[in-house]
Amino acid sequence: MSERNELAKDLRSLEKSLVAGGVAPKVIARTIAELRDHYEDLRLDHGKAEARSKLGSFDAIASDLILRRELQSWPARWPWLIYGLLPIVTVAGAIVVAASTVGYVWLGLEWYVGAKVVPPQTIHLAVNAFFWSVAHVLPVGLAVVIGVHALNTRRPLVWPIAGVIALCLAGGALDFSAHWPMPPDGPRTVQVGFSYGPPFPDLPHAVLYGVMNLAIAAGLIALATKVRNTWVSDT
Repeated sequence: MSERNELAKDLRSLEKSLVAGGVAPKVIARTIAELRDHYEDLRLDHGKAEARSKLGSFDAIASDLILRRELQSWPARWPWLIYGLLPIVTVAGAIVVAASTVGYVWLGLEWYVGAKVVPPQTIHLAVNAFFWSVAHVLPVGLAVVIGVHALNTRRPLVWPIAGVIALCLAGGALDFSAHWPMPPDGPRTVQVGFSYGPPFPDLPHAVLYGVMNLAIAAGLIALATKVRNTWVSDT
């Protein structure tokens, strides 16, 4: 094996160790680039035979970086926040933003025309499809992102699993929809319901949908991880 191939193999091994140790991606990229540049300098000064040995032990470099907490990634430092709390807050924030956007656009349109406006049925369907995707597709999508990230970075799985379960169950329990005024001067409402809160509306269906979300998320996580591993092994 040539010196360059041996170095590339050692650098890949170092990268895997740093990823598993929770070191931030930007620190890993900088470390790999600096070691590669330093090797080139040593090769010019001392020749190929000595360049690799003068780089030192990559295991020692990995141990030193992993032990420095300030170099850890956010998921490694605060897994409860990144995998547990933040995704749920993201879904809640998305619901608020979506409802506010539709509401203010509607009010702005009525202000512009100077009269009550009842959008056509196609717009009603489009808005509720948008709300449905925020309440049901977004949680599953975030669950897949969490699971794939945790597996790819070899994180401890306690908080990622908790986050995936919470997102999937929450997605099954949410009811997020808009109701048009009929007639035009009737009430206009945006409804946000949650089946896990009193009086527990439609709880059995919410649990069923949550379990279905978990199955979908698990399948997508497994597929994405398999595709990535295949791509990495090919490269």
